[in-house]
Amino acid sequence: MNKSLFKYTKCYCEENIYLLLKKLAVSHPITDFSVLFLSNKRKTFPIWYQKASKEPEGFTVWDYHVVLFDQKQKLVYDLDTSLSFPETGTNYFSKALKFPTGFREDFIQEIREVSGQFYLTDFASDRSHMLKNEEYLSPVPDYDCIQTKTTTNNLPEYFDFKSKAKGSIFTRDEFWYKFIQ
Repeated sequence: MNKSLFKYTKCYCEENIYLLLKKLAVSHPITDFSVLFLSNKRKTFPIWYQKASKEPEGFTVWDYHVVLFDQKQKLVYDLDTSLSFPETGTNYFSKALKFPTGFREDFIQEIREVSGQFYLTDFASDRSHMLKNEEYLSPVPDYDCIQTKTTTNNLPEYFDFKSKAKGSIFTRDEFWYKFIQ
């Protein structure tokens, strides 16, 4: 599958995944998909093979990152990775989500899993998380903000790992044993 078939805006992974899921849902059962928010309580999530990184093996630490997971085929769709697209869950977890010994607890990888169907009906963002001193940290997408009939912004509820308001939260290993292995 070619990534270029899907809408992409740098630094807007939550919107990229929303649009990817919406497009895939036309030809795939929506119940096969989960949206995964990768973060932790300290917003220090280590991840490898990210195109935006200039470090060896594409290493970076995001405050959060969002990918799509096909539960049936065990595939991970990450529009920001330099790995294959989609990538097998086994490969993605062993390469992009590896957790070397010696890392501090600040970097424990957690995953918020939300059903794809729920995400498409619930997610909303006014992009305020990208504003600093009234300037956008990265150019905004060329389409309107994603909003519901009643909500203009609930993105913080998804990446706040102190709250269990949306979906289920797993450690990296818990998710691995439940969904990948």
